Order: sequence, then C-alpha cells, then structure tokens
Amino acid sequence: YFWWFPFMLRGDLVLTSMVLGFVSQFHIGYLVYRVAIKSSLLEPIDCLVVAIISVAFPAYKLLGGCIYAPYVVSVVIFLAALLMALHTDDVNGWRHYALRFPALLLVLASFFMASIIVFYGSFFLLLLLIRQRKLESPWYRIPWTYLIRKIDFLMLPFVYWTFKRCFCVPYGYHAGYNEPALRADWLIRGYESLSLFVADPFLLVRSFPWSAKA
Repeated sequence: YFWWFPFMLRGDLVLTSMVLGFVSQFHIGYLVYRVAIKSSLLEPIDCLVVAIISVAFPAYKLLGGCIYAPYVVSVVIFLAALLMALHTDDVNGWRHYALRFPALLLVLASFFMASIIVFYGSFFLLLLLIRQRKLESPWYRIPWTYLIRKIDFLMLPFVYWTFKRCFCVPYGYHAGYNEPALRADWLIRGYESLSLFVADPFLLVRSFPWSAKA
C-alpha cells in the first residue's frame, strides 16, 4: 500500500503506472549496457545488442503496465545497485563507501520483488568474475580476500530473508508464499511455461488491429 500511495497522488493510477513501466524498461536497457561495458566481458557492439534485447523482448509488459510497473522498477533499482557495486572497486577512501552503502541500500530496496533474491547469486558471481579477470586468474581460483571484503554483499540476502521470515510471516491464503522448496513437478511446470514466455512478444504483435486485418 505504501508503494501505490505516491502514484495515487498523481490522479490516474493506471496511466501513471504504465508510463512508469514504459520509461523504466528503457532505463533497464541503459543500465544493462553500462553494466556490460563496465564488466569488460563483452565487446561494445555485443553490449549494445544485449541492451536492445533487454528493452525489446519483454513486450508483453505493455499489456499490463499497471501490474508490472512496481516489478520493472525493482529491476531498475537492482541494476543500478550492481553498477554502483562495480564502481566501488575503482575508488578508495570515502568515495568507496559513498558508493558502497547506497549500493547495499538499493539492493535491499530491490528485494521488493522477491524473485531478485533468486537471481542475486548472479550479482555476486559477476563481481567475482570481473575480479578474477582483473587478477588474470583462472575461473576455479577463488579470490578469497576479495570475497571477505565483500561479505556484506554476500550476507545481505540471507539477513533480509531471516528478517522477513521472523517478522513478516505470511498467513492465510499466502501462507508458505516464497517458501523455498525443491519439487520436480514445479520445475517441470516452470520449464513448460518457458515456451509461452518466449512467444509473448509475438502474441502481442498479433493482437494489434492492423495485424488482424492483414
């Protein structure tokens, strides 16, 4: 409810949410490009292609802007935190902490979308891979000193999850929501829905009036 309150002040909640979702999607592309360039793992042209795909592919969100807007914003916040975390390795002293603390806060804010906790491992893995690249170390040689220096980033999702489970326990219809579980039927169901997810942009194009006339 706190999330929707600022938008209610703007009058048209649906329109505001759709505009926010639309603009945020382009911010995602920009941040993906910046992160890819900063990582030095891809050529600039490849970074641009990845950024374009990140903007163009999730076309299905245009049909549900009001619903998806909060979650798209969470991705923007997450990518901004990742970019700031990457920059912390380039500066020392107060500049380092001036980036590090906001990055941690942004990561915490991005957990509004619980799915990001699942993808958080890629966040930390990217930091390690970039560090290994700078040290010219093979992938199997873990930079333990760097890992210890980033212990706050590593522990943040576990601290958040523990706090959530202790003080924000879901109940009623949502009891057990986001509860970790390994079930084969859930995995199979998830992979079966992947084909529909890939087809979403094409189904969106076919829904346009001019497409039906053609």
